[in-house]
This record gives sequence, C-alpha cells and structure tokens, in this order.
Amino acid sequence: MTREHFDALLHELHEPFREFVVELTDGTRIEIDHPMAFRDGTAVFMSAKRVPYWFNHTQVSRFVVPT
Repeated sequence: MTREHFDALLHELHEPFREFVVELTDGTRIEIDHPMAFRDGTAVFMSAKRVPYWFNHTQVSRFVVPT
C-alpha cells in the first residue's frame, strides 16, 4: 500500500470516525474502535487494554470496514 493511499483511507475513516479493522501483512488484525494518530504513512493506536500498536503503510494488507 502506498503512503498516500494509506493516509487517504485513514482520513476517510476518521471523518466522521467509523470502527474498522486493520489487517497486517503478517495476518495480525487490529480492531480500531476509536480514533488514532496517523501521519505520513505511519499510525499508532492505543487499545482499551493500553497496548500500543504501531504500523506503517508497508505493513498493511487491507482495511476492513463493517457494513
């Protein structure tokens, strides 16, 4: 995924915020249930259990948005 595509998709999901899942290339799935910080192809998300997830555009396989 390109940095520009990554940033555009995250911006779209944050305005207004919608819950979604980030699926990483290693198969890890991160449920995003509240806004996170992102910039220049990198994002950080802090889960409710206070576990930080850092990932960048090269690690993302896809974004899954519930219908």
